[in-house]
Order: sequence, then structure tokens, then C-alpha cells
Amino acid sequence: MGCGDEKLLKYLTQTFTAHCNAMICQQVTLSGDAEWPKVADAVIEADETFLPRMILVFMDLASGYLLMEEMAVNRTYDTWDGLVKARLKTLGVGVSDLVRDRAKALIKLAETGLDCLSIPDVGGVAV
Repeated sequence: MGCGDEKLLKYLTQTFTAHCNAMICQQVTLSGDAEWPKVADAVIEADETFLPRMILVFMDLASGYLLMEEMAVNRTYDTWDGLVKARLKTLGVGVSDLVRDRAKALIKLAETGLDCLSIPDVGGVAV
């Protein structure tokens, strides 16, 4: 699911450049809750791993970049929603499609929390 260093560097450079161009073109206040401008909507995969503790993982499928990797005590909708929205706000990234397993919390995250297309995966492969 990953990509080579050159491709990742190109993707991150384009994302950074887009952020900088947007910041130059907009009047930004650094006091209060200043936000990065939204760059693009991404196709994201959400899953969890249990080595050695449960870690919630949110990855950009185009680049393989891990947008979020957080230890959590549960994997409920509220936990996912809080962590993911905070991270997306920080990065200025939206989600167009969420690839996920059959977990009810992730289906709800896509359909309710992120208001995006919910795509099931099959054995770790998006269909």
C-alpha cells in the first residue's frame, strides 16, 4: 500500500506548496483558532492494529502517508470521530472516500462523521 520515497516526496512537496500558496493568498490571523486552508479531499483507509496495544490508524491511500496513528482504549465511533476530526483539521485535509472494514464505528464515521463515501475492504484490499 506504500510508495517509493521519490513519489512520497513529490506528494508532500505538492501538498506543502498548496498550503503555502493558499496562506499567501488568504489573510490569516495567528491569534485564536487560526486554521490551515483545506488542500484537497483524500481517499483514506481506517483500521486498527493490536501490537502490543490497540492503535487506530488513518492512512492516505495515494501516498501511504499515515495521517494518524494513535493508541486508544477503545474503537468506538466517538473515539474515532474525535481523533480523526482533530487531525484532519490540523492538516487541512478532507476525506472523499473512507476504505474500512465492517466495523460499525467506521461505517458511521464515514457516513455521519465525515459525510463521505464508505467503501468496504476485502482482506485488506479496497474494492
